[in-house]
Amino acid sequence: MGIFKAFKNGFLLTGRKSRVIVYLWVVNILFALLLAVPFFHYFSAGLSRSLMGDAVLQKVNFLWLGDLVYQAMENGLTLSNGILFPAILFFLLYIFLNGGIVGRLIEAAEPVTLKAFFSDCGAYFWRFFKLFLISIPAYILVLGIINGITGAILNIFTENAATQWPGLIAKNIKMIVFLLSFSLVNMLMDYAKIGVVVRHETSVFKEWWRTVKFVGRRFWKTWGLYLLLAVSLVMLSLVYLEIERFIPGNSMMLILVLFLVHQAYLFVKLWFKLNFFASQIEIYRYYVQ
Repeated sequence: MGIFKAFKNGFLLTGRKSRVIVYLWVVNILFALLLAVPFFHYFSAGLSRSLMGDAVLQKVNFLWLGDLVYQAMENGLTLSNGILFPAILFFLLYIFLNGGIVGRLIEAAEPVTLKAFFSDCGAYFWRFFKLFLISIPAYILVLGIINGITGAILNIFTENAATQWPGLIAKNIKMIVFLLSFSLVNMLMDYAKIGVVVRHETSVFKEWWRTVKFVGRRFWKTWGLYLLLAVSLVMLSLVYLEIERFIPGNSMMLILVLFLVHQAYLFVKLWFKLNFFASQIEIYRYYVQ
């Protein structure tokens, strides 16, 4: 099976399982509201009834609000106002929900129900959590070794450079290599999760080793598919940022438009999340089953 055919079949499979996206969207909204409350308190306490606050409210800039969130976290808001616990809880919930996503996509012929979705979430949570623990040294090893080798090679060309351009080019190359290395471990994690569900495997170490061999035998096809999906998601994100930049947030109506655009982007991004797994499931089924 070719990369583009797997992408197409994964897209169709995601469409048949689109109810999962609705479940994920509701969870994201609820957690976004939970995490927004402390920041809203920080914003109100720091800027309400001030000239700066009036200026901000006249034209809402979501990139500026992102800077405010970052500043708030630097000031200890994460710990003092209870953001850390919801963030950890959301991360665990993310692992939990992956079980439902992969489980429902694997059962292609079965309809998606709330009961079946959460049943899969619970059934695979502990195994997926152990896979995450295994991935930590994998990330450290792969990123450390590859980036170390890349840095050593690039230093040969930048050490005695007469201008700053070789250094800037080297930094960009190192960033690209880092992202590619990161995507490689992410891809291995995805196939390991798929293998756990398909084989009903209880030993995550055994499945991790099977995954390494599976990807190694068809490396360029599996990685090419992953990069195609990743580039598609990046292009979507760039389009969203351009749309958000050109919509002025200087009235409640336009703020509502921005909110709806963001929710549409979130929905499509969740579609891509399913499509990552669905497309890789198509490749896995073709070669394993």
